[in-house]
Formats: sequence, C-alpha cells, structure tokens
Amino acid sequence: MGQWGLIRFMGCISLFVLLLPEACKAGVQYVGTIYPGCQGSQMTWINLNGLFLISNSSNFAFGFSTTQDATQFMLVVVHTGSSKVIWSANRGSPVSSSDKFIFGEDGKVSLQKGDAVVWTADTGGKRVSAVEMQDSGNLVLLGNGGSVLWQSFRHPTDTLISNQDFVDGMKLVSDPNPNKLTHILEIKSGYMILSADFQTPQPYWSIQKESRMIINKDGGKVAVASLSGNSWRFYDGNKVFLSQFIFSDSSDANGTWIAVLGNDGFISFYNLDDGGSDSQTKIPSDPCSRPEPCDAHYVCSGNNVCQCPLGLSNRPNCQTEVVSSCDGSTELVSAGDRLNYFALGFVPPSSRTDLEGCKSACHDNCSCLAFFFQSSSGNCFLFSDIGSFQNSHAGSSFVAYIKVSSDGGSGSNAGGDGSGKKSFPIVVIIVIGTLIVICGLLYMAFRYHRKKKKMLESPHYISEDDNFLEILSGMPIRFSYRDLQTATNNFSVKLGQGGFGSVYQGALPDGTQLAVKKLEGIGAKDDCFSTRRSLLVCISTLPFLFGFHEMEDLSAKALQSDTNTYMLIKEEVRKVVSKGKAAGVLRLVFHDAGTFEMDGNSGGMNGSIVYELERPENSGLKKSLKAYMIAVAGAEAVSVCGGPTIPVQLGRLDSLEPDAEGQLPQESLDAPGLKQSFKRKGLSTQELVALSGAHTLGSKGFGSPFVFDNSYYKILLEKPWKSSGGMSSMVGLPSDHALVEDDECLRWIKKYADNQNMFFDDFKKAYIKLVNSGARWKSL
Repeated sequence: MGQWGLIRFMGCISLFVLLLPEACKAGVQYVGTIYPGCQGSQMTWINLNGLFLISNSSNFAFGFSTTQDATQFMLVVVHTGSSKVIWSANRGSPVSSSDKFIFGEDGKVSLQKGDAVVWTADTGGKRVSAVEMQDSGNLVLLGNGGSVLWQSFRHPTDTLISNQDFVDGMKLVSDPNPNKLTHILEIKSGYMILSADFQTPQPYWSIQKESRMIINKDGGKVAVASLSGNSWRFYDGNKVFLSQFIFSDSSDANGTWIAVLGNDGFISFYNLDDGGSDSQTKIPSDPCSRPEPCDAHYVCSGNNVCQCPLGLSNRPNCQTEVVSSCDGSTELVSAGDRLNYFALGFVPPSSRTDLEGCKSACHDNCSCLAFFFQSSSGNCFLFSDIGSFQNSHAGSSFVAYIKVSSDGGSGSNAGGDGSGKKSFPIVVIIVIGTLIVICGLLYMAFRYHRKKKKMLESPHYISEDDNFLEILSGMPIRFSYRDLQTATNNFSVKLGQGGFGSVYQGALPDGTQLAVKKLEGIGAKDDCFSTRRSLLVCISTLPFLFGFHEMEDLSAKALQSDTNTYMLIKEEVRKVVSKGKAAGVLRLVFHDAGTFEMDGNSGGMNGSIVYELERPENSGLKKSLKAYMIAVAGAEAVSVCGGPTIPVQLGRLDSLEPDAEGQLPQESLDAPGLKQSFKRKGLSTQELVALSGAHTLGSKGFGSPFVFDNSYYKILLEKPWKSSGGMSSMVGLPSDHALVEDDECLRWIKKYADNQNMFFDDFKKAYIKLVNSGARWKSL
C-alpha cells in the first residue's frame, strides 16, 4: 500500500506541474491566455509573424506587426482573417525587432525600447495575473479572481469594432496626415463630433448635423455609440436607443465591422467577415467638408479638385509666406468669392461686428491667420490655423480674408517676344519712383527729428509711459513741470549738484518740504534718454525685484548705457536678481504666463498679474508691471543660479485687465489632471515635467534652494515624502508627488535625473514656449 500511495502522490505532483502557467517560449503561439514570466521580441516569434497570443476562435491575435518601415514594429491586436489592426499599444513609438514585450513576475505588463518603457497598461498599481485575448477582439488584463484591471476596448486608438462601446471620455485619434495634422472623434456633452486637431481644435462633423441619421427617439443626448450589424447605433446614458447610422446594405445582423478614423479625415467602415472589404459610405459624405482634402489655403471643389484662391494666385505655390504673424509685416487680402470653410457651421463667432471691425480684430491678433465675416448677422470668425477652403457653387454668405506677407506677392507675367523692348521704360520708372520715395522718407525723417527735438527740449513734455504710471495705485505722486516751478520758486534755492543736474529746495502748498532734481546738460545723452524712457519706467516699477534706492541707481545706469536695449535689461536686472530672490521671480513668471489657454487664446505672459494679486494662488507675490521685464527676470533668475542661458523676446503688449480666474494648474491635481491642464495650454507631458524642474529652487526640499540643477528629479525618484515622519515627509507639493507615479512622466523624470544637459536644453525650450504663448507683440 505504501508503494501505491507514493505512486499516486507523485502522479498528483506531476499533474500539478503540468497545469502550472508556463512562461512564453520562442516559436510557440499561445491560445487565449498568457501568464507572468512571459517576455520576448518580434524575433522570438518571427516564425509566427510576431503574433504570440491568439483568441480561442483564432479570429484575433496579439503580438508584433510591421510598419511601413520593415525594420520597425508595433504591438497590436489584429484580425487574422483580414490583417486589419484593431488596436495598437505604441503608435508613434515603433520598436525594433529586438525590443521586448514583458509580462513580468511582478505582474506588470509593458513594451520596452532599449531600457525605456514606451507603453505600459495602467492598472492602478494592481498586479496582473493573466493577459487574455478574447474572441470579441478585446485584449483584457485580469487581476486576482478574474477581475478586469484593464482592457483595450476602453482605450481605443483609431478603430472601433462591433459591440465595442464608445463612451464619453474616449477618443479616436487618427494617424497624422502628410501635414502632421490628426483628426479626433469624441463624445462631449451629449454630442459626437469629429475635429481637426489644430492648436485650437476645429470641428467638421457632428451627429446632430448628419442628414443620414435615422431617429428613433428625438431630443436625447448621446452617451454611448456601438457598431451593431450594418449600423452605428447611439444610446443615451440609460442605454435608451436614440438613433442609428446605416453604413451598409448588408443584412447580416451578426457581421463583424470596424469603423476606422483615417488620416484623410474620413471615418470608413470595413467588413471583417468579408476579408476587410470597405463600404462606400463614409463620414462625412462630402469629401470637401474635411479639414485638408487639399493643402492649406487651396479651394476644394467637386471630387477633390484643388485650386488656389484668387487672393493667393499671384504668390508662389499659393502660400501666404507669413513667417510670423506678429512681426508687423503682414496684410489682409480677400481670398475670393463663393468660398466656405468646414468649421463655420460648428464653431461660435469670435465676435459680432462689421467688416472693418472684423478686419481690425484679425489684424491686431497675432494668432489670427484668416477670418470669415457674415454681413447678414455680423458674425466674425477668426482662425489661428487654416485648412482647405470649400467652393460654394451656390454662393456663400461669407467673405473671407487671409493674412499674407506684405513683402511677397510679386507675380510674374507670362510673356515672350517684346519683353526686352519694354525693359528700359520699366527700369526708368522704377528708378524715378525709388528716388521720389527716398526723398519723401528723408523729408519725413527731417520733420520727425525736428519735432522730436522740440518735444524733448520742452519742459512740459510727458511721455505715454509717464501718464500710464499715474493710474497705478501705490506709485509716487507725479507733478507737472509748472507745479515744480511754483514749488521751488522757479528753481531759486539750490541745495547741491548731482548726476544729471542740480537739486533745488521747494515746498508744496500744504507746507510739505521737498527736494527737486532738475535734469540739466544731458546733451549727447538726449537720444539715449528718449529711446530708453520705456525701459527706465519698466525697471523703476519692478518692486518685487528692487528696493527704492536700487531702482534709482539702476535707472541712472541705464541712462548712461550705450549697449542695445536687450543687453541693457539683462545686465542691469542680473545685478539685482539675487539667488535668494530667484525662486520668487520664477513663481511670478509661472503665475503670469500660466494663465494661457489655447481655447480662445486667452491669458499668457501679459503682466495681468498686477490685477490678480488678491487671488489665493498669488498670495505673497508683489506688484509688477511690464510683461517682458518679468520674462527677462525669470530667465536671469535661472541663469544666476547656474541654469541655462535663456533668450527672451522683447516687445510684449501688457494687459489692462486681469485674466480669467481658474486657469492656473492647481497644486492638488493628479498626473492626468496636470497633463490635461498643460495640454490646454499647448504644452506636452515632456514640457510639463521639464518646467516642473524649476521647483529645484526655493524651499520645497529638492536640493540646494539656490542652485538650478537636476536635483529635483533625483529626489523625486527617491520619494522621501513616503517616509514615516520628519522633514523628509514634507518634501514637494502634491503635484510633484503625482508626477513620479505616472508612467509617461516617470520616463522623463528618469531621463532628466540621468542627464542634466538634456534637462537644461528642454527647460529652456519649454520656458520660451511658456512665456511666448498667448503673448501679443509690438516694437519696443
């Protein structure tokens, strides 16, 4: 009996071992499920075309698929019968044939490129016990007890498949088109819309305006969309059937279809049961109602016939030649008649005005590249990005204008014989015209010089900046020249002599005694004083940087300087921006510039913080004035603490009112909230992490408070706030703690912790982008 008992025991052990999950093996394709300990590259399963996990029905597979570049691969879910990709893990970040998919013993699932993680499933920190390829095409990550931790159906890329619910909060995003434009499908506030992902998204289709919809119940808000048979069905939040869009005549109710958002802007439908054949029905129905059926500025008509509009027909390649719409060398030209634009039926007007008002609004707005005006309603639509125009054969109620370079547009006449005979009179006309223009300019310059000299010599001359200072609370009282004459009895009692003039005794009508310095004998410095007046006003009104005596000394030094304006600002600001003030200066920069929002092009580095000091998030900040001085001071604060040298463009226009409240990222946000907030400002996750590195300065506990280096990232990786107590537990803000818990942010944190030069370079680029976003410009 003992022998038979031993045999039975060994048999049970052998059966148990056979039933244990096994690690993935090279060349072996697994059915249904894989378990921890599975890893490999495309080369591991090259004999299986890279596909290492198939569903029980063998209709879908998970693994590596080649891109257009045969040496690059994506980790995908693919329909085996049609080879249509249903979902992709690493779009935009292809890997090589030796890079690995890893399902580790720790229960983490990821795709690595070298030592970097290019994709990982967010399971909320829970351990994955199995990866399952379902017969529906859904890739599912299971936890203990079979609970679903993550599924590809909840994270679509550019494709939806039958019976996959598309709900509010999800997005389909197309691959970039040749102009790097992507298209987005999403459900927002009860509406399903297609948009061109310009800096400010521009919708071009919505379910509410689709004439081919079959309504089942009117008035409901769409919350769920799902492909079923030959139709796309739409439901409200209670799964009440609202409407459907029939895209095929096929009567197979159980057919498997996919909807794909292509880089051409179309949503196309494919029948997987029929080898991936496509339906003739597309969304939208009119090919010219897409953002870029033609290149930007071209007019689309008929079946993608593209023509240059009349307003650009004399310009090379139909281009506006606008390098920067903020440099003043632009003008607005009529684009021509009978033009329409895809977004006009979906976006609200920028304003209601007349044609001249609309022209002025676009001309004065640096980000405006084109506008449309409807005279019947007074609606003015400004666009900061422009795609293709539409030819409205029936006539359009809009007039369209495009911003072009005022230096371009010289057309060439088609010609042949006789051109040489005309060249002589043309040259003579050009020469004479040029001489007339030069003489006119010289005369105007002479008149201007005389007028300017008289104004500077006049004791009553007051600059625009002088007047502007008077409206600010807390500024010193200003007196006219006549008031000072009266107070000093026409400068009769001289107390002494100082730089730039004499000091005279005086008294105000209420008996208050005062000393008045009268500028005398500036002589050759007149021009310097005139050109730097604005600069001195700016410097003397930065009390967050300078004490009163420092301001006087700085202004005097600025007057005597012969360097250009920018170097003057940099040199003098650097002398008074101490390391102890650097963190506060950067905080001021971020709180002024951080109000920018792409939607409406509002906020940004505009000096509006002078009106926002009562807000809780600005507690402790001091009053400032000129936006470009704040930007320069921030750059110098970084430099003086050992960081990179950051150039700052001058000439920002200052705001005369506060920016809208609630536009600064809150320090309590988690990583997804931070990324979304920065995305609204046109800043990427990389730029979010780079700018957060400014917290290395100050009292947040990231290394020396006066040294700008990459200590912030090294300490983030240590997570000292997780200690049981003491000062270490108080390091950083909640937003700092959140970054290191996000996989996408963590990749950049590790890179910057290892490479300070990379951090410096990326911080410089992000700082310039931050302080220039939303800025409006003028000449200094």
